[in-house]
Amino acid sequence: MDLRQLRYLVALAEERSFTRAAGKMLVAQPALSQQIAKLEAELGLALADRTTRRVRLTEAGERLVDHARRILRQVDIAAEDLAAMAGLQAGRLTIGASRTVGSFDLSGLLAECHRRYPAVDLAVREDLSVTLAEELRVDEIDLAFITRPAGPDGDGLQLHVVSVEPLVGIVALDHRLARRKRLRAPLLAGETIVTFPEGATIRWRLEQAAARAGYTPRVAFETNEVGRMRELAAAGLAIAVLPRSDAARPGAAIKAVPFQEAEFRHTVYMASRAGRHHSPAAQAFIDLTLAEQAGPRAG
Repeated sequence: MDLRQLRYLVALAEERSFTRAAGKMLVAQPALSQQIAKLEAELGLALADRTTRRVRLTEAGERLVDHARRILRQVDIAAEDLAAMAGLQAGRLTIGASRTVGSFDLSGLLAECHRRYPAVDLAVREDLSVTLAEELRVDEIDLAFITRPAGPDGDGLQLHVVSVEPLVGIVALDHRLARRKRLRAPLLAGETIVTFPEGATIRWRLEQAAARAGYTPRVAFETNEVGRMRELAAAGLAIAVLPRSDAARPGAAIKAVPFQEAEFRHTVYMASRAGRHHSPAAQAFIDLTLAEQAGPRAG
């Protein structure tokens, strides 16, 4: 088993096609297939099911891919460590971000990181927090800014709170609830809701509060776009639930009403896999984030 074979297997897992995996790795398709076959012979296990048009990994193949990703990432980290010892400021950092990080200024932080370390390549991947948490656990990404890590969602992760703020209900200016000083979850029973797709933290909080109040939210619109939620709410088509900072941004005219229930809070965490050895680039970003939380930006 060598690193080249592991890289080929990971590419096959991602592309589900020998041809596309070979193209991604810039090798001929027969060469990639031959290396996978050699790896299978060495292990005495089939790693890929070739009986269908779309390649599917076997259980052994999926398990080896999990190990391979960690091994390859550690090799990359070792290379970056040695580069740092040689005085080179280089590296690549993949950061996950929840669909809304509320008042946390991730864009500003990325800009400051680029200013200080221009040779470090930054990549941002947006997704649901539950998805990003899983990607952290298998080292597909270096760091992530996520929500709702309580209980099993937080297992195996190192967490640092970077932002806490209230969630608010967003309604049209002439909506009947716009006159209220506070909202309670029971008041949303029967109302049309616009929210994030299943699995999103804010939707989960709303569904949990509604269940305690004895009803199921009537979700008519699903979107990942905060601006779209505001527009639908402003048009009187639905009620949105968002962090207070998102409600305060420029956009369609709306009324933001805070919730009475304490659980309507939006907490953002900087997360990484517990026990992970961070690359120099990742550690620099972590240090910068913690410094930003401690005080105003220097420079």
